[in-house]
Amino acid sequence: MNRWVYRINIIAVFLAVNFFIIRGIGSILAFVKSGADREQMMAKVLKVNDYYKPVFTWRNLENPGREFLEKNQKEVQRDYADSWYVKNLNFSVNSKKGIADFYTDSSRVNIYRNIDLNKKNNITVHGTTLNHAIDVNFYSADGKLVSFDDNNVTEVYKVYQKDSLIARTTTTSNYKVVMLLEDGFWRIRHMVREQANEVVVSSKDTVIEDLVTREGKKLLYKNKPFYIKGINYYPKDSPWEMFGPKFKDSIIEQDFRKVAELGFNTVRIFVNFTDFGKENVKPEYLEQLRTTLNIAEKQDLKVIVTLFDFFGQYDIINWSITEQHLKGIVAPFKTHKAILAWDVKNEADLDMNVHSVEQVQHWLEFALERIRFYDPNHLVTIGWLHPHPYFIENGTTDFLTFHFYEKTTRFPVVYPKLLKESNKPVVLGEFGLHTWKKAFFGNSEKTQAEHFQYIFKYLEEGEKHFIAWTLYDFPELPKEVFGSLPWRTLPQKNMGILDKNGKPKKVLEVFP
Repeated sequence: MNRWVYRINIIAVFLAVNFFIIRGIGSILAFVKSGADREQMMAKVLKVNDYYKPVFTWRNLENPGREFLEKNQKEVQRDYADSWYVKNLNFSVNSKKGIADFYTDSSRVNIYRNIDLNKKNNITVHGTTLNHAIDVNFYSADGKLVSFDDNNVTEVYKVYQKDSLIARTTTTSNYKVVMLLEDGFWRIRHMVREQANEVVVSSKDTVIEDLVTREGKKLLYKNKPFYIKGINYYPKDSPWEMFGPKFKDSIIEQDFRKVAELGFNTVRIFVNFTDFGKENVKPEYLEQLRTTLNIAEKQDLKVIVTLFDFFGQYDIINWSITEQHLKGIVAPFKTHKAILAWDVKNEADLDMNVHSVEQVQHWLEFALERIRFYDPNHLVTIGWLHPHPYFIENGTTDFLTFHFYEKTTRFPVVYPKLLKESNKPVVLGEFGLHTWKKAFFGNSEKTQAEHFQYIFKYLEEGEKHFIAWTLYDFPELPKEVFGSLPWRTLPQKNMGILDKNGKPKKVLEVFP
């Protein structure tokens, strides 16, 4: 009996192995017979195209011949955008991979010539496009040819020679484009650049009353000096998850009322880049942000909105997603009276330890420019842990924001130095001390109060602006942000000026 079971098992294994061998050979033959599939060939390249999402505006779809349907529009836009991405990707490494999949023989001649020339001279060009405005001119009756104008294309480029930056440029261009449908995909047959001019930043809107403005080293509100007396804010029960499923306007209204009663005039909040939808800003999150700003305005509070929280895509080829995100979030609120300033990025200097200093610096400059384009009315800043020297001296932000979590005795060294070096107002954007204590470890409420009192002494002698960390102690923290190690989570849970029951701590007694 055992012998028959053994024989049956051997035969079953033999048949199974042969089945998979034959099936595998059949798949290979089918692939070889059909030729290399374009979508498969480019899958690896286009898989990384999650961060090239330029703004497309179709201004004219009228066609005297065949109707240009929404389906056609999406297909042309997809392949046209990918053609730009693949071309710019290749120019950044002087490669020709994938060019033939998006450009016909005649149209890729110049591309290949430029790549060869750049390679010979040790030059690489890193670039991207931010927006495209399409006017369809002709769509053939057989649906295999489309001609269109691509107007006011904003292009940004950085040119390197032997890894040294030799040029940076931002231009607007118009293109005449002809595309052919081949093997189910649109390829560029003809592409001519008609003009290239420097980008003109949008002009300032009509003056809006009741906004905080800057004059030299002073902030003004209603023509009077304005001193930021602020608090960094997350709701007690949803830290780092203020927006989304846990959003509760009733809690925010209650908390902002308390903030105003405690004598603060400013709150600083955070917009999580991923949660808000990256390049496709989620309408429900945008409405939650609008509700928050409306509540702040009702309490006569100003808001510093910190953008790009948990963002880390700084390479120039990814800048189009920055453009989309800013257009989706900043533009809708360019006239909102509750906004004091846009904070471009929280502690961007920490990202300089992972990415190159140059990459982060250039992205910050780009983001600042685009924020001013979409909102020329409100102030802008960057929330540094340790301010980058370029931005201390450079006037691209309206005030210099720094965070301080060092030993208290370092503050009389750090703060006066920044006051001296900066030609703009200096704001202490984060500082604080936890009150978690266990046996001989940690701090008491008295120690926290003494820490704040010491810092306030120097702020009063300086420019007075501060934003404390934070309103509440938190019962729980998201593990995705802090993990679960107690020596990390317990101090962070107890940084508030109010405990987790909303009771004031001793530190409130020393606030100016």
